[in-house]
Amino acid sequence: MKIHLVTITNKPKLINDWCEWNKKYGFDSITIFNNSENPFGINETTEIDCKSLEAPQLKCYQQFMNNMALGSWALFLDDDELLDLDGDVHDFIKPYNNCDTVRLNWRCYGDNGELHYREAPIWERFPEPCAENVVYNDKLPPGITENWHVKSFYKRTFKPAQAGIHTPIIPGGCAVNTRMEPQIANSPFQEICWDKAFVRHYNTLSTEEWCERRLNKLDCCGNKVGTNEELVRFYRNENVWSNEKEEIVNAYLRGNTETVR
Repeated sequence: MKIHLVTITNKPKLINDWCEWNKKYGFDSITIFNNSENPFGINETTEIDCKSLEAPQLKCYQQFMNNMALGSWALFLDDDELLDLDGDVHDFIKPYNNCDTVRLNWRCYGDNGELHYREAPIWERFPEPCAENVVYNDKLPPGITENWHVKSFYKRTFKPAQAGIHTPIIPGGCAVNTRMEPQIANSPFQEICWDKAFVRHYNTLSTEEWCERRLNKLDCCGNKVGTNEELVRFYRNENVWSNEKEEIVNAYLRGNTETVR
C-alpha cells in the first residue's frame, strides 16, 4: 500500500518548510505541482511544472487521483498546511482501509505577533495555535468556525471521484473522521476532532506575508476571494490588531510596499 503526499505551490519561502516537516511521516512519495517561474529543486520530491495551466489546483489534483494505483492513498495539503500525527503515516492509515476518505480537521495558527518574514521554520515562527472556536472568515455558515474545515486522505478505488480543495467528491463513498465516526462525504466541514491527527493550518503567517498572499489575489479557481475590505476584516477577526499592522496593511493597499520594512 502506497501513501502519497501532494501539494501545489508558487511560494519558495513555504515549500522547503512544508517538505521538511511532512517528510518525517514516511510517505512513499511527495509530489509538488510547481506553479512558480523557477524550479524548487528539493530532494526526495517529484516536481511537476503546471504554471501553463489556468486555475490549476483542481486539475492537478484530479490528474494525480486518476493516475494513482488502486488501493493507494493520497493526502492533498496546501503549502501552508502541515500534517500533525504521532508515528508513521502507514500505521495511522491501516485502521481506515475500508474507507474512501479520512477527514482531518484544521487547527489554525495566526500571526503570533510576527509582523515580517524571518528566516526560521514555520513551526518555530508560529508556535501557538488559535483558540478552538476561532473565526477568520465571518461569512461561513452559522455555527461553523475555522477549525471545522477538513482536509482528506483519499483512497483510490473503482468509484468515480472528483477532486476537491478540502475533500474529494465520491458519491456513495465512506467518509470518516479520525475516530471512525461517519461524516458527510462531500462537505468541507465537520465538528472538530483532533484525535490521532489534524492539519496545522498557518492561514495568516506574518502580517507582511498575509498581505503578499491575500490582498488583490485570486483563489485556486481564478475567482477573486473577496474585497480587500472583507479580507482585512477577516485578518482582524483572527489576530490581535495593532498600529504597526495597520501601517503594513495600508502600505500594501496603497501599493507602497517599499515602506513596509
